[in-house]
Amino acid sequence: MVPKPHVRLGSWNGLSFTGTPQLRSQELFKLDFVSNENEVYYKYELLTTSLESGLVINRSGDLQRFMWTGTRNINRIIYSAPEDKCGAYNVCGAFGLCSVNFPQLCACLQGFGQNNSSMSSRCVRRTPLSCNADNDGFKKFTRMKLPDKSLSLFDKTMTLEECEKTCLKNCSCTAYANLDVKDEGTGCLMWFDALNDIKEFDTGGQDLFVKMATSELVSGDSTASKRHSTKQV
Repeated sequence: MVPKPHVRLGSWNGLSFTGTPQLRSQELFKLDFVSNENEVYYKYELLTTSLESGLVINRSGDLQRFMWTGTRNINRIIYSAPEDKCGAYNVCGAFGLCSVNFPQLCACLQGFGQNNSSMSSRCVRRTPLSCNADNDGFKKFTRMKLPDKSLSLFDKTMTLEECEKTCLKNCSCTAYANLDVKDEGTGCLMWFDALNDIKEFDTGGQDLFVKMATSELVSGDSTASKRHSTKQV
């Protein structure tokens, strides 16, 4: 059996990991993520010589970042993951949405419902996709931790409009988003098959466009497929 991840920080969107919008470059430190044909790595740089910082994994498997001053020798945890009940990996399952504001923590994404015929009560589409560009569209979800990238592809050169068209033409594509949210947003990130480990934040997060049958798209709401506004953390 493949081990289940304990926690996932989310994909890098140019400013932070989408699962940790509160942990981004600030006056004390600068964060960066580098990915090219030769190397992939994440780094942080302290912007003051009076502070030191360390990243550790405790006995429970939680990720914690400490910061301290050399003179006062006082440790302070500035970040811990998971930070709440929705921080553990894929709490709500495929196409499920986790929020600490929900009465039962989990809910199916709009356009999906629980499969009552299954003992797992997992979320499934209310209306199947037609695999026809005229009968399918996208619903926009805001303030999201983007889904697990295990079944995804990215293109650094595509616009968000090009990303939408490409996903719409591919029967297996289930969602898309900007790869980088800096400035007006650049690049394309597309998911295939189930969407896992999604969380809704009160503030921050990123826009996620999920493919739906046209009948599931409510006229006049904020999720119309033609409106593209990149949500920065």
